[in-house]
Amino acid sequence: MSIECNQCSYEKDPSYFSNSQRSRPRSRCKACVNGGSRSCGDRTVKTARENFTAVENATPTWPRSRKRPSYFAEGVFRYVSKGLYTAGPRTGQDCVFKWLKPQLSLNESDFFSDDSSLIEKAIDLVQSFNDCRFIGTPIQVNRPMMGQFAHGQRNQGRMYQLEPFIKGFQKFNSNSGWVNDDSGVWGEIMQALSHFSYHYSSGQYVLCDLQ
Repeated sequence: MSIECNQCSYEKDPSYFSNSQRSRPRSRCKACVNGGSRSCGDRTVKTARENFTAVENATPTWPRSRKRPSYFAEGVFRYVSKGLYTAGPRTGQDCVFKWLKPQLSLNESDFFSDDSSLIEKAIDLVQSFNDCRFIGTPIQVNRPMMGQFAHGQRNQGRMYQLEPFIKGFQKFNSNSGWVNDDSGVWGEIMQALSHFSYHYSSGQYVLCDLQ
């Protein structure tokens, strides 16, 4: 269930409204209450919710030798392999496939379902940050496409997330407290976004591991 803010007209999760505002017939979200229409009511700023489900096909770029690892990068939970979009609006562009490390013995369906819910919550928090117009450029959030490796491919049947390959990739902070002190102005903005998410959600969420 969502609530429409009477000031900015956005439909938001109830957690974005104080208890007193939720009980009113004309509720205002926390952003509008704290910043007013000047800073949070401008509806021209939108967070990009780029949906790659329109991409019909993409092909992983596996190493020629099966003795070599099929990934070029890895995180705590996932391996990452490069690929190429072969259909849709990004045809010909590089992409990345991310799949769970099999040794973790995690349920793929549950893991990616939870991850998708977190992405949607991140999009909502970033939208609220953009609404307040702290900076002149809106921050965009990538929503990955879900799929399964085809029969005959390495990792066939495994679930994956598909995203555009980002050149000049940069990590700004982590979920363990690390901060990139050499990331310049955008690094400071990302730390501000993490700080904002905690206070805006009344301590329920912290956006971190920003990249």
